[in-house]
Amino acid sequence: MRSDANTYLKASTSQDAREKKAQQGFRYDKSAFKDKRVMLIDDSIVRGTNMREIIKNVRLLGATQVHVGVTWPPIIASCPYGVDMPNLLVAKDRTMNEIREYLGADTLTYIMPNDVFDILGRKSLCMGCITGIYPTQEQTLDYFKKRFHQVI
Repeated sequence: MRSDANTYLKASTSQDAREKKAQQGFRYDKSAFKDKRVMLIDDSIVRGTNMREIIKNVRLLGATQVHVGVTWPPIIASCPYGVDMPNLLVAKDRTMNEIREYLGADTLTYIMPNDVFDILGRKSLCMGCITGIYPTQEQTLDYFKKRFHQVI
């Protein structure tokens, strides 16, 4: 499988446009998937649009099983600290099984939040996007939304 283009789109891009881009963004070699068990690895899954499309195509090309591993915990909350993240988060309000079913994978494995600290060798790190708990008490997502709205 090969990506033909950078599939990053601005958060303001419509979901329909994202799905169309995901359909057009990859080329597949049928012989690489036919009658094979496939393991897909991604650094993170935000909306799930690309991964869902990839899994669908890999299955259409004859994969017997599709397993997904993700090297960052499930993203459940937007980031108020300047990272352009959408509100349509695949992991928000879904169980692991519901995410797996939505994506169409046979299995789904994420790294767990506690493991991130061990891997990075850090004792503190902003984990708001995966816990919904931000390192500053007053400046929650609602605080930033209110402040941003007042400036406009």
